[in-house]
Amino acid sequence: AGRSNTGLGRVWLWLSEKLARDAQAAQLAPALVLLLQRQRLNRWALGLVVHSLWLLALLTALMLLLMLMATRRYGFVWETTILSSDTFVSLTQTLSTIPAWLGFSVPDETMIRASGNGALSIENARQAWAAWLVGVLLVYGIVPRLLLAGFCLWRWKQGRAALRLDLDLPEYLELRERLMPSSERLGVNDAEPAALHQVQSGAGATESNGALLVAIELDDQQIWP
Repeated sequence: AGRSNTGLGRVWLWLSEKLARDAQAAQLAPALVLLLQRQRLNRWALGLVVHSLWLLALLTALMLLLMLMATRRYGFVWETTILSSDTFVSLTQTLSTIPAWLGFSVPDETMIRASGNGALSIENARQAWAAWLVGVLLVYGIVPRLLLAGFCLWRWKQGRAALRLDLDLPEYLELRERLMPSSERLGVNDAEPAALHQVQSGAGATESNGALLVAIELDDQQIWP
């Protein structure tokens, strides 16, 4: 029975300490958010997280796209109801401008118009559309997210290096007074004496008839001839 009580006591102490630590840790997150908000760092931290997640998703999509196009045969067919073929051709050529500068093969106008009637069986057309898809995903998806994530990371590092506590705020002043008080009571240094010295005063002058009395008291340590 005694051992079981001791074990329950230890469990209770461990649980109490854990709950106390969790309660203190729960206050750290709001305090950190408030500090970052005052220094205007929350936007860069949030931007870094969002762009990093989008970058991860786009890289995953690029890998899946390459794996699927490497193991299966796909044909590209575009369809539209309200847009004309000229509009789709113009849009495709506009999106192909930057990928073409980077060396990606893009479909020409003949391939684009022919793909509106059905999937082309020409190998060059399939490769051109595949390269166009990869180039568009890379140029307009992955690269902007990578640049934005890098910019947010750069601003975050700059702000974190200059991050300081504003000790002039009222809450910090109150905390500083509690941790480092300007004055502190030390108590009594010397013990109270058992008895105080009593000063006795005598007569300062004595009446006499023309006589003068002079008294000189010499110290024993003073050399006197």
